[in-house]
Amino acid sequence: MKKKIQITADCTSDLSDELLKQYGIGTLPFSIITERGCFLDREEITANNVFEHMSSGGSIRSEAPSVDDCIRFFTEHLEEADNIIHICMSSEISRSYRNCCEALRIMGDNARNIRIFDSKHLSMGTGYIVIKACSLAECCSSPDKIITDLTEYRSKVVTQFLIRDLDNLRRNGRVGSITYKLCSLFSIHPVFELRHGRMTTKKFYKGDHQNAELRFVNSIIRKARKSQNIDPESVFIIHAGCLFREMDTMQKRFEKSELFDKVCVAESSAAVSCNCGPQSVGVVYVKKQ
Repeated sequence: MKKKIQITADCTSDLSDELLKQYGIGTLPFSIITERGCFLDREEITANNVFEHMSSGGSIRSEAPSVDDCIRFFTEHLEEADNIIHICMSSEISRSYRNCCEALRIMGDNARNIRIFDSKHLSMGTGYIVIKACSLAECCSSPDKIITDLTEYRSKVVTQFLIRDLDNLRRNGRVGSITYKLCSLFSIHPVFELRHGRMTTKKFYKGDHQNAELRFVNSIIRKARKSQNIDPESVFIIHAGCLFREMDTMQKRFEKSELFDKVCVAESSAAVSCNCGPQSVGVVYVKKQ
């Protein structure tokens, strides 16, 4: 029997295999391009593989699913569901949303029951929106009502990343050479926040990176304590190849604050990792309003 509404997402939503299975979410993989070939994110390559390749001097880049990839993906999932809602990484960062929309144009009437939603986030910022969509679908909301509710919900999601160094973002054209040189020269670690789908600089931390991680976490805890507008249900810490002890320390800081019911740790996808670079850390949570 077909599902009424199938929720699918870009693999860059960074949802764990457990959550993907729990909610029955289909994922559209990005490609990772190296000198050795093209590999599907999550299926054929991981973040650790990315960093191993980079440490050996190899070049690497991510690529959004092609239009043909999107057509095959949607056609396959239409066999299992009457309606599909696909949630993409921010269109300001990736071509995925545009390629998905082009796929629907080419599919014509066959795509009348498919809707593409721009999350305006990345990593678990998108992941939160995917989980929300699954909850709405379980309540048998109509696809159009789900899209309306998600549009309101995505403005409540807060996605921030502390970057260890800007080398990868510079090579991918995300930051300019002057910013890169200044941050490298003075050991400055920037924090980026997703605003209206774009990566914007929120603040900078100077000095040792591990110290910057703790200051980053502490600043979020302080803000949460002062604010009455943060949903206490959960917070996600996303990392790109960080050491276990670093993640354990940050997780315990959040747990000790008793501000969130659940403190979850997840590893970023290969596509996210090869752009943000090694030892980058993200914190994602949801506001009440």
